[in-house]
Amino acid sequence: MNSSPNDSARPENDHRDDPPRGDYESSELFAGREEITIKHNGQTYRLRQTKTGKLILNK
Repeated sequence: MNSSPNDSARPENDHRDDPPRGDYESSELFAGREEITIKHNGQTYRLRQTKTGKLILNK
């Protein structure tokens, strides 16, 4: 394992080097839009927010 001189100064709960978990707030993904597209295995899916705040995923 590589360590840098600053590693000892970092608190144990510092997770800057951890890979992203994949948890996102829908507000981050939609950023004010009602619909986004997601590409998966060569297919395009549409993820849409309804007026009541529910999510619908269509191929």
